[in-house]
Amino acid sequence: MKKQQLRPADRPPRTEGAGHATETAVARLLCGPLPTAEEAASYEGLLSGAFDRILPIAEQGAEHQRALELKSLHSRLRWEQRAQWTAFVVALVGILVGTLLVIVGYPLEGLVALLAAPAVLAGVLFRQWRQQDLSSSKSWPNASTTKSSLPSRPTGSGLEISGND
Repeated sequence: MKKQQLRPADRPPRTEGAGHATETAVARLLCGPLPTAEEAASYEGLLSGAFDRILPIAEQGAEHQRALELKSLHSRLRWEQRAQWTAFVVALVGILVGTLLVIVGYPLEGLVALLAAPAVLAGVLFRQWRQQDLSSSKSWPNASTTKSSLPSRPTGSGLEISGND
C-alpha cells in the first residue's frame, strides 16, 4: 500500500507546546457505495458525467445485495420445511412402531417407542428455539434496555486521530 504524502497546504496546523510539537490528523470513515457530495462535485469537475456513471453502479450493487439476501432467505425456508417434514415422518414412524410393538405383545418396549420419538423431537425443537432466542437477544436489544446502554450509531462526522511528532 502506497503512503500518501500531504502537501504543506493539506497538513493540519501545528501547535507548539511545552517543548514538543503536536500534530492532529483528521480522517473520515464512510460506509456505503456513494461518495460524499463534495467528492461527487470534485469528480464532476474532473470528468463531466462521472457521478452519472457511479450512481448506476451503486444501484446495481444494492440490487445484487437484495437478490442475494432474498435467495438466502428462500434457501433457509426450504431447509426448514424439509426439517419439519423429516421430523413429522420420524415421529410418525416412532408412533407406528410403538403401536405395533404393543399390539404384538411388547407393551413396555412399545410404550418407550411411542414416547421416545416425540420426546426427542420436542427436545430438539426446544433446543433450537432456545438457541434462536439467545442469538436474537445478542444481536437486538430487548425492550427493557435503556437508551443509554444502546450502542451509538456512527454519525459520519469523521474519526479524529491525534499523535505526537
